[in-house]
Amino acid sequence: MAAPAPAPSTAGASAAPSGSGSKLEPFLILARSTKPRGAAAAKLVQQVTEANDVYAFAELFDVPGVAELRTSEEYAHFYRLLELFAYGTLPDYTASPSSFPELTAAQLLKLRQLTLVSLASGTRVLPYATLFASLNLATEDMRELEDLIIDSIYAGLVGGKLNQIRSRFEVDAVIGRDVRGPAEIDALLTQLQGWGGRADGVLKSLEAKIERIRAQEAAGAAVRHEHNQALFLALQQAQEGAGGKGQRAAWAGADGMDLDGWDDQAAGGRGGSRKKIGSGASSSTQRNKRSRA
Repeated sequence: MAAPAPAPSTAGASAAPSGSGSKLEPFLILARSTKPRGAAAAKLVQQVTEANDVYAFAELFDVPGVAELRTSEEYAHFYRLLELFAYGTLPDYTASPSSFPELTAAQLLKLRQLTLVSLASGTRVLPYATLFASLNLATEDMRELEDLIIDSIYAGLVGGKLNQIRSRFEVDAVIGRDVRGPAEIDALLTQLQGWGGRADGVLKSLEAKIERIRAQEAAGAAVRHEHNQALFLALQQAQEGAGGKGQRAAWAGADGMDLDGWDDQAAGGRGGSRKKIGSGASSSTQRNKRSRA
C-alpha cells in the first residue's frame, strides 16, 4: 500500500539511499547451484527483475547460462530485459517494446523507480512535468506520481522532498546504478575528476577566506592595543599635570560625606554651647533673685 501523500508545501519523507547488491545474492547462489540454461535462465531473469528490493543486476551477467541468452534466438529478449533493468530507463522500453518481453506490473513499477534514479542522478531538481513524461504517466495522475516517489524514498533509492507548491521533487541523495563497461567507467571517472577539481576550488576559496578573517582579527587586535596604550598614556599625563591637586581632589571626593558630617557636628556643638550658656545665665539670675529676697 502506498504511503500517504505529504503535506502541501515542502513535505516528503527522507531516507538515506542504500544499495541492493545483497538482495541479489540468493539468486546468484541459486544460479551457481542449478546452472540454469535456456528457459530456466530466462525464468531467472524474469524473477530477478520482478523481485522486491533488487535494483542492482550486473553480477547476473556473469552467470554462464544468463550470458548465453544474448545469442539465443528464442530467449535473447530476456537478455535485453536484464540489460534494460541494469542500465536503461522506461523511455528505452517504450521506444521499442517489441524488443523485450511484456512487462508485468511489478516490472513496470521497478523500471519507473530505476528511471527516477537515473533522472535524480543528473539534477537536484526534477519538475513534475519531466517526471510525468519520463515515467509515462498522465498529468492527472499526480497521486500515482507522488506515491511512486515516496515509495522510492522508503526503498532507499533516492532521498529528497516533494514540493507540491512548485510542482517538483527536490533531490538530496540518490543511489548509483550498474555501470556498463569501460566507456561508462571512463565517463564516471571524468565526472569524479571534475567534482574533485570543483571541491579543490571550494577548499582553496575557504582557506583564503579564513586567512583574510585571521588577518582582519590580527589587525583589529593591534588597533585595540594601540588605542589602549594611547588612552593609558593620556590618563597618566593628566594625573602628572594635576599633581597634588588631583590627589587632594580625590581625597575630598572620597571623604566628602565625612566632612559634611563633621560640619554638622561642629554646628551642632556651637548651638549646644550657646544653649548651655543661655541656660547658665538664666540660673545665675534666678539665684540672685532668691538671695535678694
